[in-house]
Amino acid sequence: MRCLFLNIASHDGVVACVDDHAVLSLQDLSTRVRDHELLALTEQCLESAGWDYENLTAVACAIGPGGFTSLRIVVAYANTLVHQLRILGVGIHLSDLYRARLEVSDAVWLHATKRDALFVRGFGALAALWPQPVLLSIEETMHSIPQGTQWAGELLEQQQEVLSSLALRKAPLLPLPNVLPTFLNTLPMRTELLQPWYGRTW
Repeated sequence: MRCLFLNIASHDGVVACVDDHAVLSLQDLSTRVRDHELLALTEQCLESAGWDYENLTAVACAIGPGGFTSLRIVVAYANTLVHQLRILGVGIHLSDLYRARLEVSDAVWLHATKRDALFVRGFGALAALWPQPVLLSIEETMHSIPQGTQWAGELLEQQQEVLSSLALRKAPLLPLPNVLPTFLNTLPMRTELLQPWYGRTW
């Protein structure tokens, strides 16, 4: 596997070149990335890994949730690479990426989509509550999550303050480079076009 990993959906976005055993290069995208900058950052990442586009065998792309424009840009870019280079691609939901990094089995993934609403998904013992990501209001979340639950994800500061009354704790995460090669090797790579995941229909 020689995979280009793209994530601009997350606040801690990255572009990385990953083979079967290691992350060979990584570009931090924690600041807002414009569409023309993504191409330049990708080429820097490829150069650092000693690769060209022709060396790639796959593209893995975080498809959501995230900003509407950011997701459209990165998914369109990933699809272009898959089509033009005739390689495989796979879309990754952010909740799956967090699950791969969790050091604990029982946790909840939370992602701010609006000030008063969150995407929620449970892992381990909490998977029975939310086996797939669902959109909940802050009020619903407070009444649904057991006190003391460990969480991972991306929340607004105001949301963290509201949920602090439940004694929620941030779950420990493994560094991304430590898990990315193994994680990507477990994913079903295909030639079909990737689709952004917005999580709601309005």
